[in-house]
Amino acid sequence: TLYFMSDHHIGLGSNDLFFTKKGEKDQWSAPINLGFPINGEYHEGAMVVSLDGKTAYFSRGNLAENAQRNDLDIYTFELPIESRAQPMGFVKIIVKDAITLEALVVNVEIQSTDERSGTKSQFVTDEEGSILIPLEIGKNHSFNVNKTGYYFKSERIELSEPLLVEEAYQLELFLDPIVPEVAEEEKPIVLRNVLFETGSYAL
Repeated sequence: TLYFMSDHHIGLGSNDLFFTKKGEKDQWSAPINLGFPINGEYHEGAMVVSLDGKTAYFSRGNLAENAQRNDLDIYTFELPIESRAQPMGFVKIIVKDAITLEALVVNVEIQSTDERSGTKSQFVTDEEGSILIPLEIGKNHSFNVNKTGYYFKSERIELSEPLLVEEAYQLELFLDPIVPEVAEEEKPIVLRNVLFETGSYAL
């Protein structure tokens, strides 16, 4: 969901606040004015929506020709259901060496398990082995972590708790280094993100 200010579209005064939503084929819907009493004869702008997807903040002021642009007031309101955004949460991933416990710079691949388009997001952890990623609440997400010299790691989490819009969900992962010598008892590699359609063996 994209919220923006504009004086180009038909509005109620100076700049008004609008929103548009991206559809399944990555097409944006026609912009919709948030309407009165959010928009009025004055200038409305600088809108920010909280992670819960329904609490919004914006500025309002009279931006006449000689008015000061910093002479603005900040307002808050609850978005109508039809104009709310998808609630978001944060996931903090920390990756370490399973033996030395040292932080690792690794590649992290994320995909929503109910995403049929196959779209994946790529990230890289920082020097402390951590990364903070915003993800949609109410969906399952799969994480694939890989680094040269280490065994592949996969995990899956479900972001369903409302509290996650305020506090980050923390996931600590330990990568096992690949040892050249074959151990007497080989350790199994667990793949938690083997996805397939219901009633089908096709991956």
